[in-house]
Amino acid sequence: MDNFQKVELLKLTTEQQSDLDEMLQTLKPNYILTTYLIDPINTNLCYIFIENTKSNEIKNYTIVLNNKQSLIFVKNRILEDGTPINDLFYLNFKNILNIQYEIENLKIFSLSYNLVIYNKFINLIINNFSILIVKLDASFINKVNFNNVFFTISMKIADLICQNLNEFLKIGYKLQSTKKFNRCLLLNNFKNYKIMEDYISHITSGSENFFSLDLHLKFDYINRLTDCMYYFCLKNNILLNFLIEYVLSNINSISNKLDKYTFILCFVAIYKYESNYQSEILLLKLIIITHFYLQNPNYDTNNKESLILLHMISKKRVYKYEKINTLFEICILDEKQEDNLKIIIIRRYYVFFLHCYNKNLRFLKKLETNEKYFDFIWLIIKCCIYTIYNVLDINLI
Repeated sequence: MDNFQKVELLKLTTEQQSDLDEMLQTLKPNYILTTYLIDPINTNLCYIFIENTKSNEIKNYTIVLNNKQSLIFVKNRILEDGTPINDLFYLNFKNILNIQYEIENLKIFSLSYNLVIYNKFINLIINNFSILIVKLDASFINKVNFNNVFFTISMKIADLICQNLNEFLKIGYKLQSTKKFNRCLLLNNFKNYKIMEDYISHITSGSENFFSLDLHLKFDYINRLTDCMYYFCLKNNILLNFLIEYVLSNINSISNKLDKYTFILCFVAIYKYESNYQSEILLLKLIIITHFYLQNPNYDTNNKESLILLHMISKKRVYKYEKINTLFEICILDEKQEDNLKIIIIRRYYVFFLHCYNKNLRFLKKLETNEKYFDFIWLIIKCCIYTIYNVLDINLI
């Protein structure tokens, strides 16, 4: 025993302990710290052992001390419980290249469906998406075949749905190949890109307390910044097409695929409007909120307030909080499992893109309890999502 020396374990400093405690507070009561160990060789590393209070399973994570971004990353990993959002997103879209095969199978299996009960909801999805596609390519108006028609024969409905889904895919491939949205525009206008970046950084430089503001103050603050941005664009002759490519470039740099998907829904909700002063204002708001997201690693969009804010900045008309509160409560991903993410993807598509709010919410709730019909609607929405990503030239998986 005399040959061994007693090694004293290193302890966190007061500031390091405070930062760790702050993170742990956000994990309670589902996760608690059992112990930690600072690496005796590389003292910048700390190994924390976290217990899942539901399963009693203990996992260890490595944090970089004096680095709040590292704490945020580890917190997200703990909450994701070993299954990152991007992996789940991949599981839901991994067979996307075979989607035409799934559409053909739809005709076969649809004979066992009574599609009439979801006729109105299906019309809603197809018609809203068709409006977007017609704006992208006016020739599509002669190809869609569903508007305001309600059928009583399921097979007839399925044939028309498949016809329209295939047309969606064709137009998506066509617009992707012709580079409807061309990132080269940013390279050709590098000067505008640089002055835009510098100006946004300048006007947001004093916004450290943005995330501590309540929802309405956040919205007012974004409105004030938008006014500045609008006059800046006028002065520097920055046009709408450039703003579109600029915001798409920023959205494309978002690494979290569920967040990226939500921002894309905001964009298409804005783009669907007629191009005018108001749509330009909405795009500027989206540019600002995307900038905040990219500059702040602790910006969490998976909560009601963040989702409502995104909704508010992408709509011409601001709805009362009480009217939309319930909708956004159901858009939050709680347990990060594959099926749950699929439901959240559908719900966010419904809330951000379909503009229906509580009117057809009962269809959504009814749908989620019926696995067979749920898979049917999921295929329709998945096809719409895939088309959007193709048109915008953004990788889905």
